[in-house]
Formats: sequence, structure tokens, C-alpha cells
Amino acid sequence: MGRFRFIGFSIKFDGIDSLRLFTKMAGLYFHIPFCLQKCGYCNFYSIPTEKIPFSFVQSLETEIWLRSSLFEKCPVHTLFFGGGTPSLLPPQWIERICNQVSRYYSLEKLLEITLECNPKTGNAHWMKAYWQLGINRISLGVQSFCDESLRILGRLHTAQEAIETFFMLRKAGFTNVNLDLMFGIPNETLARFQKTLKTALSLSPEHISLYALTLHAHTPLTSKIKKEKWILPNEDLLCTMYEWAVSELESAGYEHYEISNFAKPGFRCKHNEGYWNGIPYLGFGPSAHSFTGARRFWNLPNVRKYITALHNSKLPPEREEYLNPEQQRLEAIALGLRKKEGIPLDWIQGKNFIIENLLNRQLATLSENRLALTTKGFLLADAVALALT
Repeated sequence: MGRFRFIGFSIKFDGIDSLRLFTKMAGLYFHIPFCLQKCGYCNFYSIPTEKIPFSFVQSLETEIWLRSSLFEKCPVHTLFFGGGTPSLLPPQWIERICNQVSRYYSLEKLLEITLECNPKTGNAHWMKAYWQLGINRISLGVQSFCDESLRILGRLHTAQEAIETFFMLRKAGFTNVNLDLMFGIPNETLARFQKTLKTALSLSPEHISLYALTLHAHTPLTSKIKKEKWILPNEDLLCTMYEWAVSELESAGYEHYEISNFAKPGFRCKHNEGYWNGIPYLGFGPSAHSFTGARRFWNLPNVRKYITALHNSKLPPEREEYLNPEQQRLEAIALGLRKKEGIPLDWIQGKNFIIENLLNRQLATLSENRLALTTKGFLLADAVALALT
């Protein structure tokens, strides 16, 4: 397998890394909706299986071709394989997908290919093959380094298996690894969470994502919490966990560049930055979303209908919505407030009273005509966005 050639450079815009100057389209997302076992908290479209049908990969190839007219030969800067568990895909199938992309899009400016990986699917041969193929970023779904928390979440791997997979990735050649972590897990204490983060920091990954557990109705975990009478951390404890984590991560040299994301210098997730900057992107696979500026559309979450439609060279069933200029502005504010750089003041004209209140309560800072939330402000980001819009 030939390794893709990466052009590693960045452009500075208003003092921040920006993909806006590169192109009108940031990246491509591929949803691989298969996993060994659906986790109890998961609200994404996924199907438990140990074997992915080859017809699914063929369908992805067809969808790439059918949608190519949207951004034909447009430079692509990032590819992201999410799921589900994309690491169930054999390397040669990933190669087929990448080769199909290269037929319709320019990869000369490709900076980042991310593959989400489940520690339970860790395979030294495959990991090396992924790296040789050109995948240069792995997002490892650890969630916790506490076995009891992993059991509650319904994860198949143990803390030790996650650590072993991390070192397997290092041995394979990966120098850009994200650890995906959670806090606010049922029965989780501050000490238990601190153990997880300290273990993560001891591994020195290039990037850490830290998300509060979100409970969704009709998921097994929500039902089990009631049945088992598990205790959920209260809001005060959640705030303490988050503020402690931010302090520890920043002290360890990680840049807190988005509410839930921390990176060593030069290792921000470029693909996700495209989302937060409101740059158009395309998604492929069942339930995958796409955004073209004023239009958002998404494939319906049904693998069977997806494969059937594409087998007949037709686009899969989808839904869509159009955003008027005001809706686009409001969405830009909500996304911008998630970022370290915040938003320009001219986006929120006429909100002086609210801005003064945020500054007085130390929920935000003002610098170079930009409003940015503090760590305490991030805890109230949704409410702040609502107030400013």
C-alpha cells in the first residue's frame, strides 16, 4: 500500500489557525455504523456485528461518485472515519475508499486523516497497515481508565487493554493520538475521575477530548440507572471535575482550544475545527450529515436502504433543511462561543448589557474586539449563546 503524501503547513488569520483561507470545503466524513457491541449510552446510529459486508464499502464508493458534483475536484484538507467502530474496517477497504475520494477530489492539500478506534479491536498488524496507508491521526475511544466505570458504560475493553492499545499505536508509528474521555459517569467520584485523567496524562497523547456523559431517553444506560439505582454526579461535582481537569490539562501543556478539546501545540483536530468554523463539509454513509453553507442534509439511518439505493446508482433516502441568513448567524455564534478565540463583537451588536454582565461575573473576557468565554463561562455556554442571540 502506498502512503499518502501530506503537505504540512498552516495559515494564520487574525492570530488563529484558520481553514477558511484554504477552500470553500473543509473535509469529508465517513460514518461506519458497525460495532462489536452497542454501548449503553450511545445515541448514534450503529449496528452490532463482527463482520462488515463488503457491499457497504461498495456503496460508499458509489455515494462518493454520486455526490462528487457538489465540490468536484475541490481540495480536501481532512478525512474522518467515525462510527460505530471504523477500526473494524480492514486496511485494504479504507484504501479503496481513499482511492475513490482521490478520483473526484484533490488530495494535494490533505493534512489529516483520522480513524476512530475501539481498544477492543486493537490489532498490531492492522494498526501498522493503517499508518502505512496514510492515516495520521487516531482517536482512541477510552472513555475511562476505571474498569468499574467501563462496565457501567457497557464498554467491552478494560483500562489495561486501552493502555496496551495506545502503546500498540505508538509502535505502529502514530505520533498524533487523541484519547476520548468522559466524566459524569454514574457512581463516579472525583477521585475516580482524577485517576482516569492522570492515567491519560501519563501516556502523553497529543490530544484529549473530554465530554460530560449525556443521557438520552430510550438508551439501555438510562434504563439501567433507574433499575440499579446508580448515583449520577450532581452539577456541583460535574463543575468541580471539569474545572479541575482544565487546570490539570493546561498545566501539562495542553491548549484548551474548544469547550471539550485539549491539544498539545500544533495538534488541534483540523477536521473538527472545520465544523466549528462553519466551513462546508460532506458526510457519507447511513445517518451522515453534510453542510453546504445554507443547506444541511443527512442520510437516513438505515443500512439496508442505503445499500439498496446505491446498488441501483441512486442516492440514499435523505432529509434536508435550509438555513436563512439569521439562522446561519445564530449558529455561528453558538459554535464560535465553544472556541478559545470566541466571536467578533460585531456579531452581537446591541447586547452590551449582557456582555457587561458576563464580564463582571468573569464568565467571559474581551480582547481585540472578540468575546471569549472563560472556563466558568464554558460551563454555561448554551445559556450564554441563547442570551446573546
